[in-house]
Amino acid sequence: MAALDRKKVVEFALSQVGYEEDPPGSNKQKYGAMLDQMPWYFYRDGSKEWIHKVNGFDWCTQFVDSCFIITYTIHVAREMLYRPIYNNYGAVVRYAFDYFKSVGKGWKKEDHEPKPGDVIYFQNSKGLSHTGIVVAVGSDTVTTVEGNAGTGNNFVKKNTYKKISSYIYGYGEPGYDEEEEEMKFTDLKELRYVKGNVMKGDAVRMVQSVVKCDVDGSFGPKTEQAVKDFQKVEGITVDGWVGPVTWERIWRKAE
Repeated sequence: MAALDRKKVVEFALSQVGYEEDPPGSNKQKYGAMLDQMPWYFYRDGSKEWIHKVNGFDWCTQFVDSCFIITYTIHVAREMLYRPIYNNYGAVVRYAFDYFKSVGKGWKKEDHEPKPGDVIYFQNSKGLSHTGIVVAVGSDTVTTVEGNAGTGNNFVKKNTYKKISSYIYGYGEPGYDEEEEEMKFTDLKELRYVKGNVMKGDAVRMVQSVVKCDVDGSFGPKTEQAVKDFQKVEGITVDGWVGPVTWERIWRKAE
């Protein structure tokens, strides 16, 4: 089977931008129509089994689920989204998030750095209220594709938010096949200016190339100031030290 990578889901979600429910204001749309014909929101009570019909109801979760089902098939999507075969209550936003949380893959926004392909969850005064798919991440922004959004909540729409937005509750991370282990920036040596014992080497050169100062491989006072300027622009602690947070930002910029 092909690798379960993030790019495929992101590409499919983006391909749906602009789609409108029909008729407007009805919550009737192609995602719910498809789901009503397959055992996704599937219930069992004793010997009785049935498909819970969802077309015509709020459809943000229907859109998210459909992105994974269409991209990878229903059986693979069920594993990726951690859904049970029976009594899948995922058409309700809070239940969809709870499935992620139950396997340690659901976080509040302050506990997780989002990545394209993650599922994002939003909140209002009553609790979890809306969901979508992360398609891009900036230093302080996250861009999403959401169903049941836009004018009249009738469309699939692309939106961008500040990561600290109070509207964002958190994220769920589907079960992708990650090609390599995520870089652990806490394992990287901290770089800083030490008078009389200047740090040198290729790591310093990479830092200098990103923070826009002379690339000489020596972490002197000019490099320290350039790191401070970089940290200020990135909105992180300004101390001139290249620790885990600054390393991560530099690494991303160097890619």
